[in-house]
Amino acid sequence: LPPIISQPFSTTSFPTASPVEGVYCPDPPQESCRSPDITTFARLFANIQTTPLGGTLVLCSTIVKAGDETTVVLFDRNIRIACAAGATCIIDGDGTHFMVRGQATVLFQDITFTRSTNRSLRLISPDGTHRICNCI
Repeated sequence: LPPIISQPFSTTSFPTASPVEGVYCPDPPQESCRSPDITTFARLFANIQTTPLGGTLVLCSTIVKAGDETTVVLFDRNIRIACAAGATCIIDGDGTHFMVRGQATVLFQDITFTRSTNRSLRLISPDGTHRICNCI
């Protein structure tokens, strides 16, 4: 399993995509990439399920979503999904990559989303808090 961070996020001067004044992106996770095995959506989903609420799932490489794999739905989850400092993290594939619903609090950080045939991220959680930091 990937390294998990449970301490509060530190902040830097990088603004988020959020229009909220004074909200900044946390520093990238400094963990080394000990778990480069998260390369499929099945493994990504399994690792999200085992990440504690409020924890961070640290990504280290390219994750490919096959055409028949379903969207990862984050329902009422409190999670940070971030690329390790110095790593290149790409989520690639058809359809929608993530859907955020319910009272979720989700932070996506330093991830490049490619080849989505719909929307990479669908944030349809009016009661949640979402941040997208330094993602393409």
